Amino acid sequence: MADLQTAVELTKLARELDVPDSDLAFLAPIGADALRDLRADISEAIFAAHAPQLHRIAALTTLLPITLTTKIAELAMGPVLCAKIAAVLEPANAVKLAKQFKPAFLTEVSLNLEPSRAAAIISELPDALVIDVGTRLLTMGELITLGRFVSFVDVDVALGVVESASPADLLRVAVFTEDKSALEAIVSALPDETLAEVVRVAGETGQYDDAVTLLEALSAESTARLLGLVAGISTDLISGFVSAVDGHDAWPAVIAGIGGLDSEQLAMLANLPEIADPALIDRVVRHAHRADAAPSLVKAVLVLDEQHLEVVSQAPALAEPKIKKWLIATTGVSPRLVKAVLSELGV
Repeated sequence: MADLQTAVELTKLARELDVPDSDLAFLAPIGADALRDLRADISEAIFAAHAPQLHRIAALTTLLPITLTTKIAELAMGPVLCAKIAAVLEPANAVKLAKQFKPAFLTEVSLNLEPSRAAAIISELPDALVIDVGTRLLTMGELITLGRFVSFVDVDVALGVVESASPADLLRVAVFTEDKSALEAIVSALPDETLAEVVRVAGETGQYDDAVTLLEALSAESTARLLGLVAGISTDLISGFVSAVDGHDAWPAVIAGIGGLDSEQLAMLANLPEIADPALIDRVVRHAHRADAAPSLVKAVLVLDEQHLEVVSQAPALAEPKIKKWLIATTGVSPRLVKAVLSELGV
């Protein structure tokens, strides 16, 4: 999963520096966390370099009538400078000014605004105005900006913005959402029909990496919900999801969600042709062992068909004494029964 998170952070950093993602590919080895910190440091350094001048300009805004100030801002300063000044304005004064701006201009300002410095402003703006600006950003394809801003608005406001988003755009906004708790709240509030459409379109358009990135960011409960929806699409599309999960070694996220799946959903996923691979099953078993998730592993085994059970018996991990001992002790069922099942599998 580290490679997916790194790709997301490279895209965000490229946006911060206004360069193509490919120009920053050499930074990939430092990882997602370091890239996130680097982006924050660069943003802070750029801001600090001009902070004294910005404070002086901000002070002038209190000396003029608000209607005149907004006219000067729109006609003379432009959205880039206004975004920087907003970060040093008193929130109450900034809110008054924002309410006077035309939504189109405020949208341009938001493209250049650091959300974390404007949180106190955003929270006081009328919901209708925030939704208007967010919808305009969506129309412009500014999904990175939206992903950063949804962390600073109420769930109902975020839903008001994304309700008109295409499934593909909704998935990308989710991937770029920086606050995982905000992402969790939004996903929890979305109806199954919307999420199912996101899953289906992700499969049809090959957005498997984005879907796996989303899975990794969610709670076990929401992961189970998403996996259940994946189980409901056509088999060929599900196969693409499995390949992406395995390719990015995202099994820990899947294992965490198994407990929330019903037997029918789990059987649909576990009995796919792609799963009938001893090496793949070996990776799953080892991840389950590291996560101490024996009950989830047993739950998956219990829905396997004969072909897949035969493949399970070929997984090297199940022949290792420490893993066999772990399974017998921690599955939550009778050790005698577990021993019998392992014996039946020939391990």
